[in-house]
Amino acid sequence: MNQKYETAIEEVLVLENKKLMNNDGLKREDVGIIVYSEGKYIELIYDLNNEQIESLYEFDTDRNVYEHYPHSPEYLERIQDFLAETSYTENIGLK
Repeated sequence: MNQKYETAIEEVLVLENKKLMNNDGLKREDVGIIVYSEGKYIELIYDLNNEQIESLYEFDTDRNVYEHYPHSPEYLERIQDFLAETSYTENIGLK
C-alpha cells in the first residue's frame, strides 16, 4: 500500500460506490487499482454482474476533487500520454 495515494484511492472508491448506488459497496481488495501520472488519473477495474468494469477518474486541480472520466476511445486517446506512466498498482494480476 502506498500512503502517497491512499486518500485519493479512498475518494475514488467512495465516488464509484455512489455512482453504482451499490449498497454492498465495492471492497477495495476486490478492485484492481491503477494510479497514472502521479495521481492525475485513477482507474478502477472490477467485476459486476459477470462483466468487467473499467472506471476512470481524473483529478480536477481547480476543484481539488476526482471526477469520473468518460471511458470511450476518443477520450482515452486524448490522455494516452498520461496513461503511459503508471505510478502505482494494487490488486492487478492477482486473479
